[in-house]
Amino acid sequence: MGAAVVTGASRGIGFAIAERLARSGLDLVLVARKEEELFGAAARLLKLVPEARVVAVAENVGNPAAGERIFAEAEAVGPVTVLVNNAATNPYYGPLGTMETAAMDKIYQVNLRAPLLLTQRFAAQLPKGEAGSVVNLASIGGMAVEPGLGFYNVLKAGLIHLTRQLAGELGPHIRVNSVSPGLVRTDFARALWEPMETPLSARLPLGRIGEPADVAAVVAFLAGPEATWITGANLVVDGGNLAVPMF
Repeated sequence: MGAAVVTGASRGIGFAIAERLARSGLDLVLVARKEEELFGAAARLLKLVPEARVVAVAENVGNPAAGERIFAEAEAVGPVTVLVNNAATNPYYGPLGTMETAAMDKIYQVNLRAPLLLTQRFAAQLPKGEAGSVVNLASIGGMAVEPGLGFYNVLKAGLIHLTRQLAGELGPHIRVNSVSPGLVRTDFARALWEPMETPLSARLPLGRIGEPADVAAVVAFLAGPEATWITGANLVVDGGNLAVPMF
């Protein structure tokens, strides 16, 4: 079946995606910035799915040369037929008017430039005629306006459009789709959900915030054989958040 590269794979949504793909029969290339957390995640994954082959690559995807190392390491389990661009960062919370360029650059490099560069490298290594799938993790923030997360959301909106653009350019052998989660119970989003989980859950039509497994299931569907006539799509996984007023 080939292998899947999953970035930001050491915890949260990324780890849930890796586990789900491993259970589907794919070998895994786990990518994350912090080496200790990454190798711990690889060990946990092998306990959960002992038959999987797992390669761990400690790399910051914001580095423009990251793709070369990631896909070179992936040759141990390749070819890579699935790429999940999950890694994200947001070092700034506040209005755009006071945002410094260093934070802008970091958010851009990880959240938008990295998915493009990794997709370029993915397409280059895919054997001729082989079917491939790219899934980008965007956000419902890319389709709405909210305080504090303005630039992060601008980049997620860009990622949704990048998905459509790449889908148009890379077909028919490579499908490119995105998933836009709402608020999910992860460490990355802890400051957003933990203080107000009860009222936040109450306002959602489905009555709860998301779990990483909710998103992983949709990513696995888009990456798999049941979605072979889906490309350029952005699937919202938000418990109905966009169906109610944001403010």
